Amino acid sequence: MPFSEAFYDYELLYRLTELSPGAIFHLETFPDGAMKFHFMSEGFKEIHPELDLNELKENPRLGFSNILEDDLENTRMAMRSALENNGLWESDFRVLHQDGKMAWHRVRARFNKKSDGSVHWFGTFHDISDSKNYIEVLETILHDLSHEIRQPAASIQGLFELLEQENGWLGVSSDLRNSLKSSIQKLDEKIQESNARIVTAQKEKGR
Repeated sequence: MPFSEAFYDYELLYRLTELSPGAIFHLETFPDGAMKFHFMSEGFKEIHPELDLNELKENPRLGFSNILEDDLENTRMAMRSALENNGLWESDFRVLHQDGKMAWHRVRARFNKKSDGSVHWFGTFHDISDSKNYIEVLETILHDLSHEIRQPAASIQGLFELLEQENGWLGVSSDLRNSLKSSIQKLDEKIQESNARIVTAQKEKGR
């Protein structure tokens, strides 16, 4: 059932969002750290099947109780950053369900400050496990490919330098030599670029 506090027409909002993917919510936070859910759509049951909406209404912190500790702190920091910079609260975090399965969730919300110091958040929760797993598979492939290319590329570069030291390029035109050197440098740059992307993607997981 939709929450009935008088703030918006929650009955209409409930009907509009009943079949929406993910969870749509209206959360109020107070200066003393207290929280209150005014609304949570039915989609919350899909991403948090172990929680009851009525229990969540009575104790909003249940919605954050199964977030991994490190990710919970990052999520809180993202919320504070949104308030300080008048921006969007957006964070990805891992959730451990009661059956032991791990899932990735994403929260995105905007806020409205009230004169009494309370903050009203309007946003969504989504299960993004499939996309995160897909990214992890791509990262693994990219890492393995980069590793496999790095070794022969280093060998070619070493051979090139050895030939230069031993005057092994006698009879080879300078144009061909410079072209080969340029190709080796470009290959090395691409490998470094791929490695940098892997590192960046891994850092983005914890935002």
